[in-house]
Amino acid sequence: MSIQTKNHAQQLINQFPYIKRIQWISADGIVQWLVSEAEGESSLGNQSNLSLSRQALFGQIKNERRPALSSLERLPQGTVAIIYFKPFFKEGAFQGMLVLDYEIRSLLDDLIAPLSEETNPFSITIAAHNSSSNQTLETRHGRIPKGAANHLKRRFEVEILDFPLAVHLTPVSRKWYFPPWNGSNALMVGSLLLFSMTYGFGYFRRKNQIHHTEMDQEVAFRRSLQASTAETIIITDAWGHIVEMNPAGEKLTGWMTSDMAEETHISKFLELGPIYKTQLKQRRHKDVATDSFHQLVEEVTQTNSGFTETTELTPKKGRAIDVTLTFNIIEATSTSPQGVVLILRDVSKQLESEKAMRSSLERLQLILERSPTATAITRAGTQELIYLNQSWIHQTGFRKDQVLGRQMHSLHWWGDTKVVQSIHSTLETFGLFENWEVTMVHHNGKRLHCLLSASHVDINKDTYIIYQWNNQTEQKALEVDLKESHQRFEQIAGNIPEVFWIYEHEKNTFTYISPSFQRITGLDPAPLYEEARHLKRFIHPEDQALFGQALIDVRSGLSTSITYRIQTKGGQWTWMEDKSFPIHDSEQSLIATAGIASDVTARREAETVRNRALATLNALDDMVIILDHGDKVHNHANPSAFKKLGCDAQAMKSMTVDSFCQSYLEDQQTVERLLKHPEDDTWTHRQRTLMKDAAGETFPAELYIQYLPLNQANHQWILIANDITDRVDQERAQNRLDRLKSIGTLAGGMAHDLNNALTPLMMSVEVLRHTYPESSKIIDMLESSVRRASGMVQQVLSFARGQGGNKQPVQPKSLVGELQQMIDLTFPKSIHFRRYCAANLPEIDVDPNQIHQVLVNLCLNARDAMPEGGQLNLDVRLKQIDR
Repeated sequence: MSIQTKNHAQQLINQFPYIKRIQWISADGIVQWLVSEAEGESSLGNQSNLSLSRQALFGQIKNERRPALSSLERLPQGTVAIIYFKPFFKEGAFQGMLVLDYEIRSLLDDLIAPLSEETNPFSITIAAHNSSSNQTLETRHGRIPKGAANHLKRRFEVEILDFPLAVHLTPVSRKWYFPPWNGSNALMVGSLLLFSMTYGFGYFRRKNQIHHTEMDQEVAFRRSLQASTAETIIITDAWGHIVEMNPAGEKLTGWMTSDMAEETHISKFLELGPIYKTQLKQRRHKDVATDSFHQLVEEVTQTNSGFTETTELTPKKGRAIDVTLTFNIIEATSTSPQGVVLILRDVSKQLESEKAMRSSLERLQLILERSPTATAITRAGTQELIYLNQSWIHQTGFRKDQVLGRQMHSLHWWGDTKVVQSIHSTLETFGLFENWEVTMVHHNGKRLHCLLSASHVDINKDTYIIYQWNNQTEQKALEVDLKESHQRFEQIAGNIPEVFWIYEHEKNTFTYISPSFQRITGLDPAPLYEEARHLKRFIHPEDQALFGQALIDVRSGLSTSITYRIQTKGGQWTWMEDKSFPIHDSEQSLIATAGIASDVTARREAETVRNRALATLNALDDMVIILDHGDKVHNHANPSAFKKLGCDAQAMKSMTVDSFCQSYLEDQQTVERLLKHPEDDTWTHRQRTLMKDAAGETFPAELYIQYLPLNQANHQWILIANDITDRVDQERAQNRLDRLKSIGTLAGGMAHDLNNALTPLMMSVEVLRHTYPESSKIIDMLESSVRRASGMVQQVLSFARGQGGNKQPVQPKSLVGELQQMIDLTFPKSIHFRRYCAANLPEIDVDPNQIHQVLVNLCLNARDAMPEGGQLNLDVRLKQIDR
C-alpha cells in the first residue's frame, strides 16, 4: 500500500466505499491529518485523537515493525469497523503509521442480497485473515441453494488494498459442496461466483442433458461471471460432455463454445492424467469416453473431495501446455453425480520455473561439491549433519560415513569445545556470524587455523544451518613469516643512517619512509604518504627543477641519481644524495620504485674545501704532486707539474711512488727517504735537489715533502717542488758581484799602496834625468812606465769606487806605437810582433789608460797562448757593425 499524500487518500475513499476514514499518525503518536467521507455521509465519527485501545495497538505495531488489524470495534450508530494499522520505515527509522477504517455492513449486504427465498438458510462470518485469535468481526445470515448435500465449511482468503480478510460460509441445513478457491480474486468476485453457481446448479437436476433454451438469462449471467476471472472454467455433465466454457477457456484452448457440437467431450483437448495416457483428438466414442470419465467421477465422489492434478492440454493451435486441473463434483444424490465444474490453470511457466529451479539446485550442488570452500549443512533443531562437500572431507580427513547423521557439536574436529557453545548461542541470537577464527582438528590430529562462517537458511518451512570455513593454516604461517620479515625489515631500515623509501605507482604516493628521514630533517613524513608533492615545498629553490624532473622520472619507472638541498625543521639546509631504482613484478610490469637518500652535507662541505684547495693548487706556479702509497693509486698533480714534468694526468694516476721517484728525481737519497715509512705522522722534509722532466732535462728544484697517513693500510705523500733555475742564476750573479765587490775593495787598498810606492819612483826619475842626462832615453822609458803604472792604479781606484774614467779623443796609431815599445822591451824574443794601422783612422773618445789596458790584456792573452813563441799581429781598422 502506498498512500503518499492526503489527496491520494481522498481518491481511495471515493473509489472504495468500504474505506470510511484514513489517518496519518506521526512517529510520536499525533494525528497529522485525517480524510473521511463527504460531510454528512460519514458514520464513523471524526475523531482527531487516538483512543486508548488504538494507542496501545499503535505502540505494539511500532515495536513489532509489521502491519496488524485491531479487534472488533463498534463505532457510533452501531457501525462495525475493521481498523487496519500499517507502519512505515525509512532506512530503519520509524516514520509514522497509516490507520484505515473499513465498514463491513454494506459489504455483507452486497454478498447476501442476490440469494433468493428458495435457498436454504446459511451464515456468513468475516474475520481477520492473519489474526492469531481468528476473531469474528461480523456475522450475517442468508439462505443456501436447495439440494446441497455436504455439510462443509468453506473459507475465502482475500485482500482489499493489502487488507486481509477470511470469509467463512457455513450452511445450516442440507449437505452442500463448494469448489475450492485460492483467494487470488477480489472478495466481490467470490460473492458473484457463489450466487452464479447457486443459479447454475439448478440446471443439473436433469439427468442426461441441459436445456439451453430454458436458461438464457442464467447463461448470460454465468458468462458475466466467467468473464470476470482469468482462470479457465468449464462445466460438463456427469459424462464429461462440455456444457459451458468461459472466455478464458476459449482463449486457452482455442475452441469456441459456439463451435462445439452438443456432445463435445472434454478429452477433445485435455489429457486426463492416469485415465487417458494419450491425447484424444476428435474422439467422440461415447462408450469409451463416458466410461473412463465416469470412473474418474466415481473416484472423486468416493473420496468425498475434489481431485487436482497436473496434466497436459492441447490447444487447437500451438503446442501442448501444462495445466493444473481441479474437478469439483456436483451431486444430485449421495451416490450419483449431477455434473462437474473444472477449473484449469496454465502452469507451464510455473513448471518451467520449477524445472529451472531444480536445474539451479543441481548446479548449486555441483558448485558446492567442487567449491574449494569447505561446506557443511545441519538441521537447526537437532544439529544433525546432513551434508558435507568434498572440500570439507578433504580438509578434515573424515569420511562421510563417519560423520553424516551425527550431531555437529559432538564431532572430534573441533579444537575447542567452548567455541561450539559460542557458535550455538550466536546463531540463536543473530542467526549468522562471519569469519570467526577457530581451530579445527584434522583426522590425523594436525591442528588447522580456519575462518568459520555460519547462517540460518529456511527451506520449505524447515530451518538449516550452513557452515563454511577456509583453511588459513598456510596463510597463517605466511603471515607469521611476513610479520617476522617485516620486523627484520623495520629493524634494518630503522637503524641504517640512510633514508630508505618506497613509492607505489598504483597509489601514486610514498608507502614507506624509514625513520632516518625524520631523524635527519626533523620533518613528519605523514603528509608524504598522502601526496608525494608535499616534499617539494621543502626543497631549495635552486634545486626545484631538478627535484621535479626526478619525481617525473620516478613515476615513469626510470632510475635516478640526484643531489639536492632540503630544509630541516630548524631551517637549515641539508644536502641529500638520492638514488632510486624501479621494481617490477614477474610480468615485468612496473609496481614500485625504491630509493636510498643519504645525508652528504659533511661530504659536500669537505668537497667544497677540497675544490677550493684544488683551485688554489691549480693556480700555483709551484708543482704540487700527491702520491698514493697504497695498492690503488689515486694520484693528483696540478697543471704546473704536468707542464714542467711533461706528463699527463693519466700517466700520473698510474704511477707508484717508486716509479715517480725513478722517473723525475735524480737524488737517490731523496728516493730512499720517500720509500721509508716514517714513524712520526707529522714528518716533513725540505731540500734542494735535481729533478728531470720526461725528456731527461734536469733542473734544480726546491722540494717540500709531507707525509699524510690515511689509515693503517695506506698513506699519501704530498710533494711541492719549485723550479729554482732562475734563482740559482741570480744567486750566482750575486755571488760574482759579491766577489767583484771584494776584489774592488782589495784592489782599492792595493792601489793606494802602489800609488804610495810609485810616488818615490816618479821623484827618482826626475833626479836621474838631472844626474844622468846621457841616459835620457832609458829615463824617458822609465818615466813612461811609471806614469802608465800610476794610470793603471788610478783605473783600479776608479773601478773600486764605481767611477767611469776620464774620456778624451785619442789617436789609435799613437796607442799602438806605445804598445809596440812595451812589447819590444818586455815580451820574449821568440814572439815576433807585427802591427798594421789603416790610413785615415779617426780619433776615438775613450779613456786612454783603459783602452791601453785592454790592448795590453789582449796581447798578454796572446802571449800566454804561445808559450813556444810565434807571430803576434795587431791590426787596427775601421769597420761598420750592424746592431
